[in-house]
Amino acid sequence: MCCPMTASRSGWTADIGRESNPHDRAAPEGAQEPRNLLAGDDDRLVPVANGHILARLIPDARLVVARGGGHPFLLELAPATAGLVADFLAE
Repeated sequence: MCCPMTASRSGWTADIGRESNPHDRAAPEGAQEPRNLLAGDDDRLVPVANGHILARLIPDARLVVARGGGHPFLLELAPATAGLVADFLAE
């Protein structure tokens, strides 16, 4: 199972291509700062439910759901996604 993209203020962490199960651990190793979890609500490969699970398990995590976003929502909704990430990093 693959996880949604996460952004921290110190950089991006992509779990794409890595086998992981959000039920196996409470948080990614070293997750000690706020996280912005991004997930598409129309993703057929990684259901948005995974993002909700991670948001509950990772301290200081916030889930942002890209409405109408499929698995490649970073490309499909690039301007909107870039704005969400920029807002998070500016906080």
